[in-house]
Amino acid sequence: MRITFHSPNLRHWEAQATYKNQVLNGNVGARSFYDDCYGSYARQMDHAATAVHNAGVTVGDALICGVGASYEEVLLVQGSFPDVKRIQLVDWHLPNLIGAKKLLKINQTLFKDLEFDLRHDDLRMLDARTIPPLDFAFTNKVLDLFDELNQWHILKSLNGALKPGGILFSFDYPFGAHEPGFNELAFSVGFDNISPRLYRKI
Repeated sequence: MRITFHSPNLRHWEAQATYKNQVLNGNVGARSFYDDCYGSYARQMDHAATAVHNAGVTVGDALICGVGASYEEVLLVQGSFPDVKRIQLVDWHLPNLIGAKKLLKINQTLFKDLEFDLRHDDLRMLDARTIPPLDFAFTNKVLDLFDELNQWHILKSLNGALKPGGILFSFDYPFGAHEPGFNELAFSVGFDNISPRLYRKI
């Protein structure tokens, strides 16, 4: 396992002691919402993997958006995509990435063949020039934090980081009552809806 940590833009308030202490309080990674529903998420990820395979995509490089201070999403991606070699973990919240790095190291025997790039970055403004072309991007509990305009910017940014034909998969809320509108939003930035919650870069 190899971990590379990218933190190009440290904002002034992230250098404050009260902010840094959020990752030192012993609670980071103690429990996540995946603890109660991991099996359900794993089944959904397997459905996504089947659709990705049917679309002719092999996942070697993946991106997890808003990873949080946990590693369950890494397990989900690794479990459903056995060919994955490198995973980009992006979060705007520095303590989350520090916590995720810590947990990856603690559990490194689970990920011995994987390379990780941890990126302290804004998903609305990813620089595709600094990220290897991606086969797959996954998001959960991220898009539903933003209004439609910012969702559009995130989708546009992810589309720019994916290879032609690359796949975006999301558990976020827009795939419920707002699904038709969200499908249109995704299409406007260059995604084609291939099955529920799955979008392919056109």
